Amino acid sequence: MVFSTTVKESLCKFGQQIISYYHIFMGLSSYWYCKKKNKYQRNMCSRLVLVVINVLGMVVVCIKLQNYLEEFRRDHAWNSLILLVYEINGRLRICLAAHTVLHVIRYDRLITSMKMELEQLKIHCLTRITLRPAIETRFTFLFCLKYFMLYYIHIVMLVASVREATNALCIWQIMGAIAFVNISGLWYFVLFQYFEIIWKICCLFYYIEQHVCYIAKEADATGAPLEDLVIQLYWSLRVHSKLCLYWLQLQHMFKGQIFLSRLVNVTSNCATILYAFISSDTIYQSLVILVMGSFTYLLLTLDLYINDYMCDMTVNSFKGLQLALKDFNGLQHTWTALHQQCEEFSIYLCNRQVNLKLAGALNMDRKAWLSLMSTFATYSIVLIQAHLRSS
Repeated sequence: MVFSTTVKESLCKFGQQIISYYHIFMGLSSYWYCKKKNKYQRNMCSRLVLVVINVLGMVVVCIKLQNYLEEFRRDHAWNSLILLVYEINGRLRICLAAHTVLHVIRYDRLITSMKMELEQLKIHCLTRITLRPAIETRFTFLFCLKYFMLYYIHIVMLVASVREATNALCIWQIMGAIAFVNISGLWYFVLFQYFEIIWKICCLFYYIEQHVCYIAKEADATGAPLEDLVIQLYWSLRVHSKLCLYWLQLQHMFKGQIFLSRLVNVTSNCATILYAFISSDTIYQSLVILVMGSFTYLLLTLDLYINDYMCDMTVNSFKGLQLALKDFNGLQHTWTALHQQCEEFSIYLCNRQVNLKLAGALNMDRKAWLSLMSTFATYSIVLIQAHLRSS
């Protein structure tokens, strides 16, 4: 019994170490989480591993995509417009991989420090604000859904890449397939970092909204003005302002990555749908390729939708906070300090709300996602029509 317990503990520790170092060997970050010190840390070795893995992965991606384009031109005598689409898609995928690698190397320290600061800020907020199970349940569900989609897509792409290797038993081909999947799919892990930070910020926004509603109820139930309510409202304004600064900093870091990721997503989806219709002899084969080839891209598109949905929730939290501040209008006008603080909070929300809706060149809400889907459908129809006219 003692031996089995020791083995279980050793396996658990080994599993935790693999999880801690997995992002390093994947090329996503040079930090790992140390439970003893309760913080993220890195050293020169982890930085070197991050750079080497990403550089080698970029070489593999460039070689594989270039070979794929050459084989595609040689084996398919298709319309020049269709060949141009596949050429542009391949080049854009290389540009996206290169941009993602540069993004990881440039912003690794800032993203990790932002995560740590938000964790500490949430702990500090929960010392003043009561934990809300409804808010935690809602945001935990979104996080688990995003997490499942992320690793499902990654595992499917990894298995497909290994199976396509000419010699599945060759260790070098397996390593090349893993490196290709890691770098070509690194962008949606980077977007998961974006989502994770948004998720934490938006969750705290909703906590502050509930706290302001609580302050309004306390002020309405109190017979005399209380300085404590003014202090709590001022503290809520400071925390909200700090979260907005995190949000704006996050937008500055990710605006190029978001734009390029969505551009590649549209072109890849169009290429996949087009290939499903023009590469098969029968409708049955076309439908099979359509379902199998488009399912992964569909999940990637839904992955983007969850990001937009989280941004939409943030905008709605501002509207809810403005409604919560209106509850102070019915209080006694002799409470000048409380009314001044409410007015300051309202002016701050009006000035901040416009900036929060923007993420680079795109509006981050569900309307942007629907616009993306309509663009994707339009381009797919145009390309299919071009193929039918030439055939």
